[in-house]
Amino acid sequence: MRGFPGGLLTTCGLSNFGPACEENGEFYGLHDRISYTPAREVRAVSRWIDDETCTLTVSGTLRQTRIFGPNLRLERTYTARLGENRLCLRDTLTNDGFTPEAAVILYHCNFGFPLVEAGAMVRLNVISTTPRDANAASGADRWREMDEPTVGIAEKCFFHDTQPGADGHVEAGIWNPRLKLGVNLRYAKSQLPHFTQWKMLGAGTYVCGLEPSNAHLAPRTELRADAALPVLEPGESRVFDLEWSVVHEL
Repeated sequence: MRGFPGGLLTTCGLSNFGPACEENGEFYGLHDRISYTPAREVRAVSRWIDDETCTLTVSGTLRQTRIFGPNLRLERTYTARLGENRLCLRDTLTNDGFTPEAAVILYHCNFGFPLVEAGAMVRLNVISTTPRDANAASGADRWREMDEPTVGIAEKCFFHDTQPGADGHVEAGIWNPRLKLGVNLRYAKSQLPHFTQWKMLGAGTYVCGLEPSNAHLAPRTELRADAALPVLEPGESRVFDLEWSVVHEL
């Protein structure tokens, strides 16, 4: 928790992203290590496609590995077009090792003031919602609603079974009616079937996190016991795509 960078996106994984646990003598911390890992081969490219269209791209490679351990490679590319209100991310996660490896990823997308304030609402079509614990259950009927910052309030987490559109994509966002401004997160449910909402409305830590992931938010030991731990075979890759956009009207 001392090293949690926050920001618009904290990437969590790649061996664990749930609560800390120990497995076969190896300790795995909350959110794990990938957000601490410097990228290599970082490059920025701007390319004019025609007289009016310019594409901006930033990419790099991260590797989560150690001797006698996993060798996971994450290739990340951010893309935007000049003048558009969208930012796109594509991740390719590959097992460069010679044994099957757990490979979990959670996109911890964080939004705060002034977008998040009393009256702001989470926009998300859900099939069902499960509170994480008794504290979250006490506010389950108001999971969409944002309140004023409150001293001493505890976080509430909700697990949503999201309802994708006809194209298989989930639309999740936050709308501020006073500002007439919102943000929207779009991704394929087939790539990221699980979704956690982090509602933390405490004074000083005032944020709402929208967090799609490829597994349920649980320790890897629990996921393995439930046969729900994503695994990459040697040489296997998986692709994850996210898109953020600014919304000016409903």
